[in-house]
Amino acid sequence: MATNPVIAEEGYEEVFRALGAHLDALRLTTIVVTELPDRLLVKGEAVVYTENQVRGVRQSLFIGNDELRALVAKAREQRHPGEDESRPTSRRRWWGRG
Repeated sequence: MATNPVIAEEGYEEVFRALGAHLDALRLTTIVVTELPDRLLVKGEAVVYTENQVRGVRQSLFIGNDELRALVAKAREQRHPGEDESRPTSRRRWWGRG
């Protein structure tokens, strides 16, 4: 059972799809996500390219619930441009739209 209200509202699939897109943009690998009631703690390694090598730099991120909701909305809009977001995600899946 989700302890984070955003995950409880949106579901793990929707949240982690949005989070994955965000972490891909940050070039994070070897990721560990800790679910907290008011945020997610994400630890990973950022891929850094230098002149003659590629290396990982450890990073920790706190993603608050407001930011998490914004990431979900952005990811959903990218997948379904212009779709009415007032309908629940499960209904869109049921009717073959998600």
